[in-house]
Amino acid sequence: MQIVVFKVCGQEYGFSIEDVKEIVLMQKTTLLPNMPRYIEGITNLRGRIIPVMDLTLKFNLGEQFSCENVGAEGRLIVLNISEEKQVAIKADEVSEILSAEEKEMEQPPEGLAAGVESAVWKVLKYEDRLIMVLDKTKVVAA
Repeated sequence: MQIVVFKVCGQEYGFSIEDVKEIVLMQKTTLLPNMPRYIEGITNLRGRIIPVMDLTLKFNLGEQFSCENVGAEGRLIVLNISEEKQVAIKADEVSEILSAEEKEMEQPPEGLAAGVESAVWKVLKYEDRLIMVLDKTKVVAA
């Protein structure tokens, strides 16, 4: 299986490449009232309006890590949730696409923070790195 690896607050995460529609440069977002805190807003991507999610806020990473604003390397990872629904995940950078075998992945440990625990599908042990491979449907669930 191939994993799209990206960083948020210096931590490495991944999605199955099958879940990723495209990766684009950071786009301007428009705020919407009464949205969950982790929805940064919506963006117009080639005529399609999609929500933009900030994992820093979804997983409360700013409280644990020194998170800087997304700079020139910032990207949006556009996920296919269903045929009609897409969501963009804000990433500090997209670093690589890795090929991983099932034996290199383990179930996440118990005791992860709420939100993170339910969203982590597997933990990929790759060389000296641990990459949290996320479940797209659980990440976008409120």
